[in-house]
Amino acid sequence: MVIVIKINTNTISKKLSYILRHNPNRFKVTLDEEGWADIDDLLDALRDFKDLMDLKKEDLLDIISNQK
Repeated sequence: MVIVIKINTNTISKKLSYILRHNPNRFKVTLDEEGWADIDDLLDALRDFKDLMDLKKEDLLDIISNQK
């Protein structure tokens, strides 16, 4: 049996912005001098949200690559 999880990219994008812009320290995400963060740290931070516990790295990379 395969379970398909629909990912709400808008929700993930908003939470990602919240983490990076407003609270990186709370989520243990370190930004370098240019504002970049480690993808695995971001994934761990997003998985702290109950609705994103099963988020996969491939999904996050896809969302990031499609940002305007």
